[in-house]
Amino acid sequence: MGVDPKNTIITCRLSGISLRSALPLILDGLQLKWAIHNGVLFITSEQRAESEELHTTKVYDVSDLLLADARV
Repeated sequence: MGVDPKNTIITCRLSGISLRSALPLILDGLQLKWAIHNGVLFITSEQRAESEELHTTKVYDVSDLLLADARV
């Protein structure tokens, strides 16, 4: 199912909840998902929201923190 951004009107009155909680309530009926990539909120298809394009895995070496903690 595609959504025509020029012809799809979405209205929803919500209060007292976070945007994180509101987005699924708004988007699920349209089969859309949201993702944050590089600080930008994307509203897109489920496939794209879960794709590697919008998700990056970073690995950090924290072994120096563990060694410093062991010396205390």
